Amino acid sequence: MSTTLVLGRHAVEEALRSGRALRRILVQGVRGQTPPSLEAIALLARQHGVPLVHVSRQTLDRLGDHHQGVAAEAEPFPTVALEEILAVAASSGRPPLLLILDEVQDPQNVGSLLRTAAALGAHGVVLPKHRAAGITPAVERASAGAISWLRVHQMTNLVRVIDQLREQGVWVYGLDPRAPARYDEVDLTGPLALVVGSEGKGIRRLVGEHCDRLLRIPMAGTLDSLNVAVAGSIILAEVFRQREKVGQAAEGPLPPKVLPELPARPAANTLRGPRVRPERQPARPAATTRSPRPQPGARPHGSSTRRPRGGGGRPRRR
Repeated sequence: MSTTLVLGRHAVEEALRSGRALRRILVQGVRGQTPPSLEAIALLARQHGVPLVHVSRQTLDRLGDHHQGVAAEAEPFPTVALEEILAVAASSGRPPLLLILDEVQDPQNVGSLLRTAAALGAHGVVLPKHRAAGITPAVERASAGAISWLRVHQMTNLVRVIDQLREQGVWVYGLDPRAPARYDEVDLTGPLALVVGSEGKGIRRLVGEHCDRLLRIPMAGTLDSLNVAVAGSIILAEVFRQREKVGQAAEGPLPPKVLPELPARPAANTLRGPRVRPERQPARPAATTRSPRPQPGARPHGSSTRRPRGGGGRPRRR
């Protein structure tokens, strides 16, 4: 059976907390010596019965970049039916809120949008199966593990999904910089699905025609568009603000995050004994230098071999 990789500390930690099916966790280091930054993951792995395997950094480097010293082998990410997302929304007591990504291809943008959706109470996300970034290790890492808390529905035909949502009483709003209506002048407290288009092109024409309404973000200055992840996050924040104002923005699907209790580390003075200043040893007497013993036939030190001027010696020739 195929497996997928979860890379990075936050992604692996959230996968453990959400109860996602993991086969094993690979941790950089030697057996029995988990780095302090990965102790929380090691404890969660023991609590959930997930094997912990210590490997070398080279092994993790072969799996992918930016692993931060840890990787998990997981079952393929489970997708759900659209009806399950709507059922979860109905049981939450809040109007449905879905995020639909229309051919968004950059994994960083997809991951950022998924994290924003999870943080602001979205019940699920709809992704196309083709011509778009799927649930890859890069997307999981970009979402910092938030995708483990989301329900994802994948479909080949987004127009059909939009029509199904409209039949269920969900209003579908698309984000288009050329739309006449501003996003902050529309009631977003009802059942809602937000459609965000791809980088550069935006939402496709046919997808936009099947939306109930198109919205834009007002701009000031020379720029006329925003990054898709930024634009989608602005709309989701406005949805949360309006729903919170009318008492509909209760707690989202994310449960409160409770950090595991790590074993207390021993105090510093128990690791080392009391610091004792070593006794100072008596100073050793300075060594006396001896002059070298003269060799037989050698001239005394400091004597010159040149003949003195004037006086003795051979007379000069005239």
